[in-house]
Parts: sequence; C-alpha cells; structure tokens
Amino acid sequence: MENLWFCAGAALFFAALFAWGFRVLPREEWQFLAVTPVKRLSNSVWDGLNLTWYGFFNALAQLIALLFFLVLTASSRIPPATAVATILLLMSVAMPASRLLARLIEKKPGTATVSGGFFMGLVCAPAAVFLARIITGTESVVACPPVFAAMAIAYAFGEGVGRLGCLSFGCCYGRLLSDDPRSLDRFIRPFGIVFTGKTKKISYASGWEGRPVWPVQAATSIIHTIVGLSAVCLFLSGKYWLALFATISVTQIWRIVSEFLRGDYRGEGKFSVYQLFSVLAVLFVILSFPFFDPAGEPADLAAGMKAIGSLPMALFLEAWFAFVFLYSGRSSVTGSSVKFHVKKENI
Repeated sequence: MENLWFCAGAALFFAALFAWGFRVLPREEWQFLAVTPVKRLSNSVWDGLNLTWYGFFNALAQLIALLFFLVLTASSRIPPATAVATILLLMSVAMPASRLLARLIEKKPGTATVSGGFFMGLVCAPAAVFLARIITGTESVVACPPVFAAMAIAYAFGEGVGRLGCLSFGCCYGRLLSDDPRSLDRFIRPFGIVFTGKTKKISYASGWEGRPVWPVQAATSIIHTIVGLSAVCLFLSGKYWLALFATISVTQIWRIVSEFLRGDYRGEGKFSVYQLFSVLAVLFVILSFPFFDPAGEPADLAAGMKAIGSLPMALFLEAWFAFVFLYSGRSSVTGSSVKFHVKKENI
C-alpha cells in the first residue's frame, strides 16, 4: 500500500507543477530569474549576467531525478555512497558531452543536448557502476540491474521536469500549427503553446513569437512522467529489467516521434543524429536483457526513504542543486544592462 501512496503523491505533485508551468512559463516575464552586475559600463550602468529560470528548472529536474535515483537504489539495498559515486561519475561525462555534442551537431556554441548527454551516460553506465563499486569498496553487495533501472527512471523524471526550463527559455519548440493540415490544426490548436518575449529562442531563431506551436515540451513532460511513475511500480515489485525497458523504449520512441514535430534546428537530414541516439539506446537496453534476472527481490521503499534523510545527504543535494543552477542557468546568448540610482523621495 505504501508503494501506491508514494506513486500517487508523486503524481499529484507533478500534475500541479505541470498545470502551473504549462500555463505561465511561456510568458516573457518567466525567462529571467535574476540579473547580477559583472562589469561597469559607465557611472551608473553595469553589464549584467542573466540568471535564467531555465537553469532553475534544470537544477530542479536534476534534484528530483537524483532523489528518485537515491530512494530506488537504497530501497533495493544499494549503499547510498555507491549510488552517489555512480551518479557523479555519470554526470562528469554526460554534462560536458551534452554541450560538446550539441556544438558538433548544431554548429552553435551556446547550446546543449539532453539526448546526447543521456546517450553518453547510458553507454558509460556499466563502467560507472563498476568504478563506483571499486571506489566505495562494495563490489560484493551491489547488484547492477537495480542501478540501471533506477538510472532510467531518474532520467525519465529529469527530462520530464527539465522541459519546463525549455518552456521558460523558448527552446526545443514545436512546429507552427498553421503549417499542418486544417483538420489536425483544429484538433491540436487548443493545446498549442504561444511564447512571448523577444529574447525567447523561438523569437530570435525562428521569428515565431505570439504564434501557436505544437506543445512538444508539454507532451514530453507528461509522457516521461507517466512512464516514470509506471516504472517505479515495476521497480518496487522487483521487475528491474522490465522497468528499464519500459522507460527507455517509451521515452526514446517518443523522442524519435517528437523530433518530427520540432520546429527548431536539429542538424542536417530528415532523420537527425538525436533520433539515431534514441534508436541505439533502445537496442542497447534490449542487448542488456541476458544480464538481468527475470525477477529480482522486491524493493523496500521505507528503507529507501530513510537513506535521503541524513544531514550529509541533504547537504549533498543542496550543493548539487546550486552547482547545476550555476552551470546551466548563466545565459550566454542573452545580455542585459543594469542601471542603479538613488530614490531621492525615500531619503
């Protein structure tokens, strides 16, 4: 019963977050969270560094993904130290790869790709688990299948929440609805997303400010979250490979389909490199089946929840949130000028 309540509570949280985010984040005022002055331009004007809501929601997404990963691995009797070491090793590869691959594919310096970072993380996952077991001295007590399944589930939630950041920054947007057949346009238009703000990517890259586009980000959030919650139920019942396969297959098939609905530049060719990454990811998971037991021991959710309640774990999660926010939230494609003055009427 506790498993059901856990999933139901998570579902309510995501439903409330998405209902709010889908409605307000495409607005102009939800792109920048703060501006900090970095260089004086004149006596009262400074060049500013823009800190974005994109960075905030990216950090929130990774925090939520990390929480699910830690709870699920601990519930399957994986030591928290090993789980933390695994995720740090993976992110040390995936985060730089997401920027490097995007630059190589899209030929733009100020961009990143979740798809590329995820694929590199998936390929490196076995090595990361192996090294984490050695580093933490837990070779004999760590079973790999639960770790891989928990990684996949964490990815699903991470990208699902992370798409709120895309809504805020106006990136990863869909095609114009007016470009589709009238019958399809009429059906989808009530769900179309309209972005406002000249500094949104959809505005300066495509000139589509104020025009309804396919709700690709919102659909991705919903699909990833639903499959993530379903996979959590499979995981807690000990069906680790099924949880892994369901998560990767659904998210990557949707990735292939959604690429055809995207309106932003995805590289050359009708079938993008990102879609190829998705195909390879599904094949990679299928080939992993012989290394999984058909059914493992059911997970202990209560033990998993206790693992994230310690002070060191709380400090680690806070530090990770701050790091990701500063890593991804500093805008390199927008600028600002900050002017300071004294309000003489309040002196």
